[in-house]
Amino acid sequence: LVLHKEPIRNVPLDAIERAEKYRDEGELNPANALCIPKELWRVVDAIYEKGLQQPDLFATPGHPEEVKLIREALDTNGPFPQASIHSYVECFLQFLSSLSVPVVPSSLLPTVEINSENIQSMSRKLLEDLPP
Repeated sequence: LVLHKEPIRNVPLDAIERAEKYRDEGELNPANALCIPKELWRVVDAIYEKGLQQPDLFATPGHPEEVKLIREALDTNGPFPQASIHSYVECFLQFLSSLSVPVVPSSLLPTVEINSENIQSMSRKLLEDLPP
């Protein structure tokens, strides 16, 4: 995703078609890659703009039809639909769940129970130990 500046829906699945479409060496050069996938940037930006302060942001599921429309907008680089903040978060969580390698390596997960007394120190340790 970071190599393709155009909507992912426009990238051919067939390797030969993809090679023909991207003959220019610079187009898919890793040196020209984005820092994060544009789709991830768009959905996080939408969450930030639409209601980061919403209660139960990550606990309330989104509406499946809205999530489908948001994913379509991400795949085609189209405008986002009017949808609940929870549907945007649901889309974000689905994206993270689909990664082949987790964002937080299992070796960094806490081995003790987190409570109100140790959450700040545990959070700081996790962030310090995360790989770049």
